[in-house]
Amino acid sequence: MKSFFDYFQFYFVESFKVIKLDKKAILRLANDANALPYALLILVLPPVFNFFLAALAFRKFEFTAFLVLLVFVLLNLLMILIMTYLAQTIFRGKLAFSYRAFFQTAAFANVLSWILLVPFTLLLLGLPLEGLFQFMIFIVGVWTFVIFYNLLKILHELKPLKAFFVVLIAVLMVAAMQNFFMDIFLGEEYKNILLNGLV
Repeated sequence: MKSFFDYFQFYFVESFKVIKLDKKAILRLANDANALPYALLILVLPPVFNFFLAALAFRKFEFTAFLVLLVFVLLNLLMILIMTYLAQTIFRGKLAFSYRAFFQTAAFANVLSWILLVPFTLLLLGLPLEGLFQFMIFIVGVWTFVIFYNLLKILHELKPLKAFFVVLIAVLMVAAMQNFFMDIFLGEEYKNILLNGLV
C-alpha cells in the first residue's frame, strides 16, 4: 500500500510535466479527483521553507514576517481563484473542467517556485548572492505567466488574447494587494530582502 509520501512524490514529479506544458499531463491532473491535497502542498510549502531558512539565516523570528508569509500564501491561492472566475464570468470561457480542476492544476504549476529555495539556502550558508534572488524571481514570474496562459487555453478553452488578459488582470490585482500588505506588515529588514534581492 502506498504511503502519503509515495503519493506526494508521484504528484511532485507529475507537476514538472505541467511546467513543461505537457497537455496530456495537464488534462490527466485536471481530472484527478485525489490530486487537490498534494497540489496545495506543492503550492504552500516553498514560502514556508523559505521563511524558516531566512529566519535561521538572520537568527531571529519576526511575527510580522510570519503574517506576511500567510498573506503571500493566501494571495497565491487568490490569484488562481481570480483567474478561473474571470475566465468564466467576464471572458465567458467554457467550463470544460470544474473550478477545482483548474485550481489544482494551476497549484501544481507552482512547483516552479521551489527553485527559490536555492537563494534562501545560499543565504543561510552565508554565500554571496549578487542578484540571484531577483533573477530567479523574474524567471519564475515570466514562466508562471506562460503556464497560466496555457492552462486557461486548455482547461477553459479561452482564445489567446482573452487568456493573456485574464492572467494579466489577476497578476496586477494580486501585486497591488501584495504591496499593500507589505507596507502594513513587513519589517524594514525583510522588506529590503524582498526588494534588494537578499543582499
